[in-house]
Amino acid sequence: DKAVKAARRAFASWSVSSRAERIELMETIASEYQKRLGELAHAVTEEMGAPASLAQNAQAPLGLGHLKTAVEVLKHFAFEEPRGTTMILREPVGVCGLITPWNWPLNQIAVKVFPALATGNTMVLKPSEKTPLTALLLADVLYDVGLPPAMFSVVTGDPREIADELITNPDSELIM
Repeated sequence: DKAVKAARRAFASWSVSSRAERIELMETIASEYQKRLGELAHAVTEEMGAPASLAQNAQAPLGLGHLKTAVEVLKHFAFEEPRGTTMILREPVGVCGLITPWNWPLNQIAVKVFPALATGNTMVLKPSEKTPLTALLLADVLYDVGLPPAMFSVVTGDPREIADELITNPDSELIM
């Protein structure tokens, strides 16, 4: 509940950030992620038993690939689209509750976190209780580049209790 409330407060400012601000932050994240690629790959191997070559050559780099794709999409994404006499506005939805499985942990996290971040949302991540290390290392990457903790929180522990709280919390607008 504390993480969701903090994300709700952070949403007020992040949701109105500019495209340029989001791109700059995400490119900074990509640079830091790249620097820590070996550490992230090692964490995947340690926590889920993936062969080191698979973690180093596929799993960790795939998360970086999703981040770079999100940046490229954001550069040209149509947040406003006129259709006749109507204007379609694509706006941030709010606090995203993200629940991820144990397999391919960086990939499963990246495909949710980076698009949400790019589109101005804040997040609370509940990683699998079997593979929380990669989520915590990714949080370190995000915090090390200056992302305020309230914009992205990781909550570990009992999967049913935390997932139920995210799903039923009135401040969680989207569960993925």
